[in-house]
Amino acid sequence: MIQRGTLIAVLIGVEVALVAMMAQAISPGASAPWHDAASNQSSGSGRAADYSFHTGPQPEVTVDIGYADLTVYQRSEPGITVNVTGHGWHGFGSSVPAITATQDGNTVNVSAAESSGLSWGDDRMVTIAVSPGTRLTVNNAGNIKATGLRAQASVKSVGNGTVWIEDFNAPSLDVASSNGRLTLHNIVVRQLDAESSNGRVEVTGLQVRDGNIDSSNGRVTLGFAAGADTTVTAATSNGHINVSGFAVSPAKVVKRGDDDDDDDDDSSSAKTIRVGAGAGRLGVHTSNGSIYLSQGG
Repeated sequence: MIQRGTLIAVLIGVEVALVAMMAQAISPGASAPWHDAASNQSSGSGRAADYSFHTGPQPEVTVDIGYADLTVYQRSEPGITVNVTGHGWHGFGSSVPAITATQDGNTVNVSAAESSGLSWGDDRMVTIAVSPGTRLTVNNAGNIKATGLRAQASVKSVGNGTVWIEDFNAPSLDVASSNGRLTLHNIVVRQLDAESSNGRVEVTGLQVRDGNIDSSNGRVTLGFAAGADTTVTAATSNGHINVSGFAVSPAKVVKRGDDDDDDDDDSSSAKTIRVGAGAGRLGVHTSNGSIYLSQGG
């Protein structure tokens, strides 16, 4: 029969071991059950993971990294490089979602494996250098910054991430944030689609022809550069429309009465603004915020 003193000693030893395991699990330096074969380094342990790819003409990059932050910039050299730094997720009962980069033909895919359990605090940064003409598709990321891109791009931030895009010149740009600010500077596009579900939209140095800009809960500020050629239809459900330097006229909006009969009417909350020759069509809308349109910026 096991003596009572021995049993108590064993139980105390087990309890101490469990506490030590829990402390290791929540420690920033805790080891993690993954292995990055490409770089032979962990992409979530605080050490850098580096990747380098040779691509042909018209390369593409797709990104799906959850809440990790992202920086993308264009370089003059051919090929694509990916660097991952930061500690990753910390939390009891969680696994670290390793971020890896792989190549499929001319497409480089940067993605994070899904994690399980309760976790938080992804402080990793993914930095991607792309060659000229690389198309970018970001399906999921935290804070996003992109500079100098010269090909079509679609950029989406999840959670509370903000999006900053600067020096962009390409046929089209599609950008969205679930709960953060959109800041665009020196943007030359034929088609611009920008949407913030809960944050303001600020665009300066804008040359555009067609598109839609929408903020569900935040103001929209647009500064048009020389060369912009569009007709803006601006409307707000709860806010004011402020225009400087352009000819403005009331916009026709559709009101629906109790009898469901359509009735067109001029509205102070909707305006038409001609920018340049007014050849294109740009819709600007806020559900809860004012709209500011001006020259330059």
